[in-house]
Amino acid sequence: MRKKITLLFADVLLLGCCYLAMILCKQETATHYLSRYTLPFAGFVLIRMFTSWCTDKYTIYARKKIKDQVVAITIADFASIGIGMLLLYFFKLNLPSRIIVLGTIFSAYLLEIIFSIVLIVKGGYLQEEENSAAALKEKKSDLNFFPDDQYELAAAHETPPAVPLLTGDYKTTGRLSFSDKLQQKYLASYEGLYDFIARWVPMEKVTRTNTMVMHSHLLYNIEQCDENSQFLFINLHKINDIRRVNRFFIRVNINLKQHGYYVSCMQTRTMRKEEIFSMFPPVLNGIVYLADFLVHRVCPKLPVTKQIYFALTKGANRSISKAEAFGRLYACGFEVVAEQVICHRLFFIARKIKKPLMGNEPTYGVLVRLPRIGKDGRIIKVYKLRTMHPFSEYLQEYVYQKNRLDETGKFHNDFRITGWGRMLRKIWLDEVPMIINILKGEMKWVGVRPISQQYMSLYSPAHQELRKKVKPGLFPPYYADLPKTFEEIEASEARYINRYLRHPFRTDVAYFFKILYNIIFKKARSR
Repeated sequence: MRKKITLLFADVLLLGCCYLAMILCKQETATHYLSRYTLPFAGFVLIRMFTSWCTDKYTIYARKKIKDQVVAITIADFASIGIGMLLLYFFKLNLPSRIIVLGTIFSAYLLEIIFSIVLIVKGGYLQEEENSAAALKEKKSDLNFFPDDQYELAAAHETPPAVPLLTGDYKTTGRLSFSDKLQQKYLASYEGLYDFIARWVPMEKVTRTNTMVMHSHLLYNIEQCDENSQFLFINLHKINDIRRVNRFFIRVNINLKQHGYYVSCMQTRTMRKEEIFSMFPPVLNGIVYLADFLVHRVCPKLPVTKQIYFALTKGANRSISKAEAFGRLYACGFEVVAEQVICHRLFFIARKIKKPLMGNEPTYGVLVRLPRIGKDGRIIKVYKLRTMHPFSEYLQEYVYQKNRLDETGKFHNDFRITGWGRMLRKIWLDEVPMIINILKGEMKWVGVRPISQQYMSLYSPAHQELRKKVKPGLFPPYYADLPKTFEEIEASEARYINRYLRHPFRTDVAYFFKILYNIIFKKARSR
């Protein structure tokens, strides 16, 4: 019932958005149309709610076939249109603008079908495992993770207990060794997974008493484990279905011993796109992917739609980029040791290295504040437009270790940058908000680039101290000298700083016009 009511309100919201969009298509002012047609629109909304409820349009979560849901939507929507036309005829009412009426109805109808296809195909409406003993029993039977003598099925109205898979002493006499059992039984359905784990995890330290294997997205299950008790934790459920990913990772961190290992998997955004494009014919696959991206990627991020999204999906089947997932791991005290695609999922091995680093400031939003080193070594918050996936700021060391630097001094093949982020960087729009830092007196127009602690550590100790003598700037000396290697970048910055310390104003003016010349005539661009 709660899901049906939530869907009803979501349907009304969708219809309202389509109505407003159609009003904006007209030449007259929005105020005129809102005052003229709001009452008829409200009446049509009530009719639509009535027909949709009576035809069970909102029981999408109970349907497994797309055709059934499309039929239900068609019946409900055309029934509401028919009733509306009859009322207009009998009460001799004037028909509102045809563009507004037809545009609102058919755009809402089309969007309903697209969203329904996405939700059904991608499994947006999963049965609630928290309250479904039947689902737990089926999972237990299929995976054979929990021995019958160690597991009691909870009543349907209770939250199921989490039971460690591997407990107690194990004697190998006449039986499989623990490693063999892990390989041949618990991980047998994932070809190559055991070899992947054994290649990166010291298996001689893995025992029955310090290992946990499960297939669950529920935080409750791992909260039942003792703190600092596990050396290896394997979760075969993709993290896309975890509602509160950071809380889940933090609890895994708490359960693991220092330098313990966490193994899990995910469906990356790229994998998701490839899957959708392989399931649908051309043109339609693009429409479905766009709808899927808006529903499962954009909606969970926006404050306006976030609550509606989680109410409908329970956080299941979200679209997550590899950069965001790995960034969350680093923020929660892990380092990513290895990654490998197995069974159409990206499996990763992360090692606990410290306590979670998560602060109070959210990492979402178009405008971000990044910690950078200012004058005298003070940490300042530099304003920039977001060009990277969320949580990417925690991945600097990981990207450096994997890809090193290119000739511009930036990370080579930086997978954290989004497509539109690369466009913003090429025309420097991402750096425009740094004017706020200039107005606050933390930066100046010309100066060395504001960099992070991790990037600062790449410089020589002498140059690190030299850098701290000046404020960072919006226009770096890199675009004046156009160095080709990291050593040349360091030398270029040193020349600028030494000249600036002797003649501040004259140096900045000279560098500013030289930078401007290189940008306009030599096509110097950011990457």
